[in-house]
Amino acid sequence: MADKSSYLRFLPPVLWQAEPDAPAFSLGAALRIFEKMLTGIDDGVPTRHTGPGGTPVDHDAVGEVIGRLHRLFNPWTTPVEFLPWLASWVSLEFPAIWDEYQRRKVTSEIVGIYRQRGLRHGLYKYLDLYAISDKRPRVAIDEGARVLTCTPMLGRFASIDTLIGHGPVARADDSLVHGGLMRPECIARAPNGTLYLGDAGTPAYWRTDVDEAVWAIVPPGRYEFGGAPPLPRPVGPTPWIPANPGAPVFPKAVAIDTLAPWNLYVLDNVALPAQTALYRLPSPGFAPVTALASKAQLGLINPVAMVFDGNGHLLILDRGNLANAPRVVDVQIAPLVATAHVLAQVVAPFSLTLLASGPGGGDLVIGDGGNQAAPTPASLVHVNRAAAVWVESPLLGAVLPGDNPLVAPTGVVEYKPGLLLVLDAGLKPLTPDPLDPYTREIAEPAALYWVDTTQVPPVITRASESQGMVVPCGMVFDGKNVFIADAGEPEVAPLDPRVWRALDHEFAAVVHFSKQRPASILERRRIVGNIRDIVDRSKPAHTLWTVISSV
Repeated sequence: MADKSSYLRFLPPVLWQAEPDAPAFSLGAALRIFEKMLTGIDDGVPTRHTGPGGTPVDHDAVGEVIGRLHRLFNPWTTPVEFLPWLASWVSLEFPAIWDEYQRRKVTSEIVGIYRQRGLRHGLYKYLDLYAISDKRPRVAIDEGARVLTCTPMLGRFASIDTLIGHGPVARADDSLVHGGLMRPECIARAPNGTLYLGDAGTPAYWRTDVDEAVWAIVPPGRYEFGGAPPLPRPVGPTPWIPANPGAPVFPKAVAIDTLAPWNLYVLDNVALPAQTALYRLPSPGFAPVTALASKAQLGLINPVAMVFDGNGHLLILDRGNLANAPRVVDVQIAPLVATAHVLAQVVAPFSLTLLASGPGGGDLVIGDGGNQAAPTPASLVHVNRAAAVWVESPLLGAVLPGDNPLVAPTGVVEYKPGLLLVLDAGLKPLTPDPLDPYTREIAEPAALYWVDTTQVPPVITRASESQGMVVPCGMVFDGKNVFIADAGEPEVAPLDPRVWRALDHEFAAVVHFSKQRPASILERRRIVGNIRDIVDRSKPAHTLWTVISSV
């Protein structure tokens, strides 16, 4: 220790100017001990002790330890053994199934989410943090939003906003005060911007009965009103869809022609071939209603969507069944002629759109969910109608499966030539299994996607945030805004007798599990239990809620 401590320079000179040289004791020599401890100067005498098994253990200087002390309080840099201690500072306990990454992420972001406690956005953010584990469930908040809207913009995620969130109103004795949208299955847009939605009404087990109907939503986002006092009213005379006891009767698809004045066409999902399936309602009063054709006359099996083409023909997308391949039925209205075009490269079609370009009244793009029993991505099929035999071309055939996030394309629109907007419900199969409705081959959040077909291979990117939609069934585009019909969680069984989707102060958290991220029954119970805790702590104070899942 011949060298004196450099700490002397921080002391008044009067304390060290007359110090003796080594080996005599001096203040500079004594300070070397503290300098060694605090800054780790190399004096040839390492700071060490004997560890387990007699192994020498060297220690960093205390100054170095103090210099990185702040890292202990950073969730991303603290040692893993410190994470539970750090999480306790923000009132957070880790479920056993969370991995290290999830624990660090939740700890780092939970304070910001606490500031939004009681708000819908805060609940979404909390659930998003939870849904990053390897057992990741699909959690959708069904708060009864019937019609949604967003403004897609390239390079950013568009927010999903509620356009219509209120439905029918019932009295305390369950009698109906007035009707409204419950489970919209299809949507069309009129030239004046009004939206027309086919609604399935209430499930059979709900005490308050709301009939199926077609509803008009004017551009600002409200129902059309009529009667005294003004109340929401469905389109056309009531009722104009004939009753069919024991069969599902609700508008399956709606479309609007290009005439002036224009007509509204409604495809009713009748079960019997002889029943009327296609109706025409003339604007602006929508009366009288003309029954155009039966299901048998149109050659329909399982219709899912329809549009008008540039030739004034009605094109109906039919999913078919095990014995009959999917098809597009080309319907000439007057005189009525229906021509079926069988689709050879489509397996499970969900949506249909007409492109602005192409001969023969415009080319088509069909959203195809593919084999509903296999965990494969969905597809888009381009249909050229120039010749008598239509030519089908898969648009996403060159896209690697890992680069294709599409699962159930329930809506497709053309944003501009070569660029499509695809609405994806995220569930496969889309129709639940009654025996296990909350386990699917694929269960991902519903979202909007860009599909750029000008690139080779086409590039698919997400266009919207991943919250706000439950089971979107279709969409329309006005050149700036997208309007989405969301039917909510489909009727499976009366798991909860409350009419939570019909009341403004109730909501459900619907939890689906994916077979691609298998979890044991015990793990599922823990996950659903944790979700219940999150919802209970983060929900708006005035609301009632339920969690719907398979465990």
